[in-house]
Amino acid sequence: MRPAIGAFSIELIIQRKPSLPRAAPARQPIKHRERSNPNRRGPTRRTTLADNKCACTLILMPLPRTDRRYREEEYLELEKSADSKSEFFDGEIFAVAGASFRRTLISMNLGAELNALLRGKPCTSHSSDLKVKSEPTGLIAYPDVSVICGPPVFAEGTGNVVTNPTLLAEVLSDSTEAYDRGAKFELSRHIPALREYLLVSQRAPRVERFLRQSDGAWIWSEATGLNAGLDLPSLGLTLSLANVFAKVAFEPLPKT
Repeated sequence: MRPAIGAFSIELIIQRKPSLPRAAPARQPIKHRERSNPNRRGPTRRTTLADNKCACTLILMPLPRTDRRYREEEYLELEKSADSKSEFFDGEIFAVAGASFRRTLISMNLGAELNALLRGKPCTSHSSDLKVKSEPTGLIAYPDVSVICGPPVFAEGTGNVVTNPTLLAEVLSDSTEAYDRGAKFELSRHIPALREYLLVSQRAPRVERFLRQSDGAWIWSEATGLNAGLDLPSLGLTLSLANVFAKVAFEPLPKT
C-alpha cells in the first residue's frame, strides 16, 4: 500500500536506564505551566539513542516560596479544598495554570477519540481532572489524558490517585514542552503499568509516541499529517490524527 501524502512516521529507540532517579530534577527559573483539561502511515526510519542521565527541568509555577517541605498526605489534604490544581514532587507543591483554547480542544478531541475506540475494551480514558502517581518516583501529576486498563489501582489511603495507567498523553505548549519531554517522562516511565506515552503538538497535526518494550527500552515514533494514523499497540487500536485535530486551526500560536 502506498503511504498517504503528507503522512509519515519515524522511530527512535531509548535504552532503559540502569537505576531510578535519586534526586529531584534541577529547577531553572520558573515559568507558568499551562494545563487542560485508521489510517495509513508512511515509511519508518529507526535509530538508537543511549538514555544517559536526564538533565531535565521542572517548568512549573510554585506556590509562594517557603522552606518547609510537604508530606504527600499534606499535599493530598490541601488538594481537597484547593480552588486550583497543583502537582507534587519531592516535598514541593506546584500550582498548575490554565490552558489555551486550542489546547483544551485538542485534549478533548483526543479523549473523545480514545473513548470511542475503547468501547468494548476493558479500558477507560480520563481527562486532566484525574491525578496519576508514579509510585517508584513519588510524582503526582495531572496528565492531559490518561487510559486505565482493568480495575483502577489507587495510591494507598486514596480513592482518586491512580497508579496503574496504561497510557499517558500530554498536549505540548512552549511553557511545558521541556518538562513534558524531560522530567515528567523521566519520572513517569517508571510506572510499572505504563506502556505508552504520547506528546501531542498544538502547532501542527503531529503526535509522538514512546512505546515500552519487553526489555524496558522505549521506542519513539512520530505520525504527522491529517491523513496519518498512529498505532497504539498497548490498546490494540489506531489513533486518527484527523479526529484528534478536528476543528483545530493551525495559524501561528503566540508564545505560551
